[in-house]
Amino acid sequence: MRLGDGTLRWVVLDFCRGLQVGLVNEEFRRDNETEDEAADRRLVLGEARPGGTWRRCFGGIHIMFGFTGLSSDAWWTSTRGKAFGQRAAAGDALAEAWLEEAHSSVCDDAPVAVAWGRSEADAMRRLKGESLADPEETLASADVQGAAFLWRS
Repeated sequence: MRLGDGTLRWVVLDFCRGLQVGLVNEEFRRDNETEDEAADRRLVLGEARPGGTWRRCFGGIHIMFGFTGLSSDAWWTSTRGKAFGQRAAAGDALAEAWLEEAHSSVCDDAPVAVAWGRSEADAMRRLKGESLADPEETLASADVQGAAFLWRS
């Protein structure tokens, strides 16, 4: 899968662990889970970083939005997509709009935004500044040398 071929610039993954950041927002042992199963899950998730996990799918995408750990589908979070779109349309930086609107301290939702760039610093600059009114240039896969992510819990 290549994300970004053509005109796709941004993707929202509104499901659990779409942009996992290590063990952030993870339960250390779940009901009906053995110690060995919990240890295996911690081992796999412990090294997870969204830029590295999704790098092989990079095809020009600018920013991906999602969650680390579990995310909710409660009635009071059901409008987060609409609220994110409204903030984006109002000119807010996309990553900040997602982090603000997708965060829920009641449900422990921890939103994440990840971007790629010519370097890690370039990726962070893109992440903090890109908006609908001021989109960044699309990079070729060969030009990508770094990734950066922001998250909120």
